[in-house]
Amino acid sequence: MGLISKDRSRFKNYYSVGCQDHPELKDFESKIIKNTIFEKLCSRPASIWVKPSSDKKILDLIPMNFKGATDSKEFFLMSVFVGKKPVALFFADNTDNQTLTDAHYKQFKYLCSAVTTSLQHQANRQASKGEE
Repeated sequence: MGLISKDRSRFKNYYSVGCQDHPELKDFESKIIKNTIFEKLCSRPASIWVKPSSDKKILDLIPMNFKGATDSKEFFLMSVFVGKKPVALFFADNTDNQTLTDAHYKQFKYLCSAVTTSLQHQANRQASKGEE
């Protein structure tokens, strides 16, 4: 999971599991550059399943530094928003180089949606406390 800076200019890994063989991913940090997958995901809530058979236009949106850090040919990405603000990007792949499935993607999106709902609920609670 990576956090997006308040000004939406940077993305930095915050929490990771299973990155022992990929320290570049564990410490990943990048500018959010126009016409990249990160910029697209920060513009609206969305998810994507990137795989070798993905359209070349999609594959070209992935920054080279991220391709090198992940060393994965197949992965999921999803943006998490609170209100209209992007706050995080979730990334998941399969470290065993096994093919990801529709069930994996459905679970990934469910988890990210649960995080979004929880963060939105917390933001609403804080806003209502401020009104009291």
